[in-house]
Amino acid sequence: MQRILVPVDGSENALAAVRQAAAHDVGDGAKEVHLLFVGSSWFQLVPRHVAIRERRKFRDAEAEQAFAPVRDLLDRLGVRHAEHIETGDKAAAIHRVAQRVQASSILMGVARKVSLTRLLENLVISTLKKTAKMPVQIVAGKSISTLEKCGVPVGVGAAAAMLMVAVE
Repeated sequence: MQRILVPVDGSENALAAVRQAAAHDVGDGAKEVHLLFVGSSWFQLVPRHVAIRERRKFRDAEAEQAFAPVRDLLDRLGVRHAEHIETGDKAAAIHRVAQRVQASSILMGVARKVSLTRLLENLVISTLKKTAKMPVQIVAGKSISTLEKCGVPVGVGAAAAMLMVAVE
């Protein structure tokens, strides 16, 4: 059986990767798509302030939002699938789950144009390509939004300015 691991985050890019995994022909039809949601790393940074039960509920709600559309798609297409939830470093979590499920490949959806999101995705992809023993395939998704082109860099700059003011 061919097992394809697809990290999902609720984005159109992840959905494109799931579509590609579902369409991937393995000859005998023995295919299983493993969906992986890697929770925000802040989950591990706030243990003193928020009870673990509350953090898990939030992480599970985030995961459900990411899984729902791709689960529906795979159910409609009759593709066997399993869901996994991890937290922490994305590249390490993806590699860990790929080994655990004995994935034959990892399929990742990424933004089409250069952006802050694409930069972060590239870090995860390059780390995976160095550590994974199975192929890491990239599926180009949609172009980035105007908000991401302008809003994210402005937000990062504003946060950096506020941090510099707070330090002084």
